[in-house]
Amino acid sequence: SVVALLVGGWTGLRSLVGSLIGLCIIIFFVIPRILQGENPLIISIIGSAIFPGLSLYIIYGWKRMTHAAVLGMAISLFLTCVFSSFAVRITRLSGFGNENMMFLIQQSDKFLDMRGILLAGIIIGSLGVLDDLVIGQSSAVFQLSLSNPALTFSELFKRAMIIGRDHVAASVNTLILAYAGESLPMLLLFSITDVNFRLALNVSYIAEEIVRALAGTTGLFLSVPIATLLACLWVKGKNPIND
Repeated sequence: SVVALLVGGWTGLRSLVGSLIGLCIIIFFVIPRILQGENPLIISIIGSAIFPGLSLYIIYGWKRMTHAAVLGMAISLFLTCVFSSFAVRITRLSGFGNENMMFLIQQSDKFLDMRGILLAGIIIGSLGVLDDLVIGQSSAVFQLSLSNPALTFSELFKRAMIIGRDHVAASVNTLILAYAGESLPMLLLFSITDVNFRLALNVSYIAEEIVRALAGTTGLFLSVPIATLLACLWVKGKNPIND
């Protein structure tokens, strides 16, 4: 918290509070309801919608930039959910790729939707990077507009998208490397045992990680133009809610 305060000021300190809120939503809302047998996908969507609505306003305040970011994040999450559901169904993943799922079924006295839990994990896992991209794009649009108010809507959008492309490229690399790092023990095992690459792709655990990465990165790519467009509309439009 001291480092966050020194580097990020009060905004950095508030970001820690926002992260704590996110953890509380997962621990006290998402997990208990899934264990009670409720639909994991719906619960994760509700939890993911609550998170930006609370944390972003706590971190950045009641501003036009925050309004645009929250709306952009909600739309991006919805599209990520749709694409993830499609990807999981078309690849016929069951959700049993993680060995912890078997222990979960054995210990739970409720019926648990394993595929829904897989989808919930994809959505929640994408939430942090989406948060970064969406607020970054919204901030970029507002700062570009402040530095040059004469920019037209199209010029503002194009310049912000240049920033967004660089940002999303770095974020996608981060996401892919995070998934690769998580799967590293399995990849090492496959390398030692000389498993055929094509066969490895059909292993549930590997297939789930690939779908998770593809679904997450698709959501990231879609979030950039969505967030940029909404921020540009908010800056150039005559919106009654001002900073």
